[in-house]
Amino acid sequence: MSTQPIEKIEGLWIQKFLSLVLFLPMVWFLNPETVLITYIVLGHAHFGLTYWYQYKAGRVKPTVLTGLSYIALLAVLFWLAFNQPIALLMFVSVFFVLHYYLDEFKMNQERLRLGLFVLVLPFLYLLVKGLGIHEQIAFAFYQTEPMRQHIYGWDAYLGHHPMAIEYLSNYSAKLALQPIWGWVFGLFALGVIYYAVDAFRKKAVSVAAVYILAITAAAIAILWFGSIRQMTSVFGLIVLSHVGHWYISVHQKLKRFAPQRLKGYYLQVVVANAIAIGLYFYAVGLPEAPLAWQIERWGYNFHAFMVWTALHLITTIRADDYAALFGKVGAGTAKAVQAVTRFRS
Repeated sequence: MSTQPIEKIEGLWIQKFLSLVLFLPMVWFLNPETVLITYIVLGHAHFGLTYWYQYKAGRVKPTVLTGLSYIALLAVLFWLAFNQPIALLMFVSVFFVLHYYLDEFKMNQERLRLGLFVLVLPFLYLLVKGLGIHEQIAFAFYQTEPMRQHIYGWDAYLGHHPMAIEYLSNYSAKLALQPIWGWVFGLFALGVIYYAVDAFRKKAVSVAAVYILAITAAAIAILWFGSIRQMTSVFGLIVLSHVGHWYISVHQKLKRFAPQRLKGYYLQVVVANAIAIGLYFYAVGLPEAPLAWQIERWGYNFHAFMVWTALHLITTIRADDYAALFGKVGAGTAKAVQAVTRFRS
């Protein structure tokens, strides 16, 4: 599966281990609302940097047509957020897990094959079905509220009624997800068996594959022993690990191909995250300040974040990544390197 030097493989194992050590305790011990806003804030910084690199690499042209295309796409996504928030959540969940899966292999520079897609199925099924159950319970609390806060209402801040938060926090995920556990464990067992046989035949270990199985096992454990409220934290687990791995991957590419740009990269990471964090604390800390309410509503609301996540996923589609599922190698890797080495700091 991998033809990388042994020192590269060891570095990847250390990276994945540190990722689990850093993010698992956060997701397990912190309040789900804290985990939620953490990955929303850090997610916005990640989105901003990807758009910046696309622009600097010449992959996005600042034309009127480009602007109108983004506006039209946002209009459709916000319409879904207002009218079909659960459908939008399901779309983002499926798309993001696939995005995460492809990027794990790509960032590790490991060969991706269609058969290995079975490894992500248990997490994908758990996330989609689990979030669906979670949101249906949460929105049910709005059915007796005014129409503006009905099940499809945007005013359901974070998608949860105050009473729903308490209910979800005390509702065992083991019980809430009882209808799907058989499928989750069955798919997980299938993934482990498939990978064990594949690794034995290839006489090689895929770091990305092992990590995906490990993070799936961690998600199952969190929900088996925790509350259904932690479904949003489980989603945050892969968001945070994806963002962290992306930062490391870009750093490695620059270190190898353009070390002179590392200082600029560090500065850009600090600035992007400072802006995202600063805007959040401005909005919640100074609610009467100009635009504070609008920033919180349109940027840091959970369903608004689903819109911005969908925009990010759609605008970063790389055909070569999907072609790699079928063993086809394209110019995607070269373009990815260009995207972080050609921009002018």
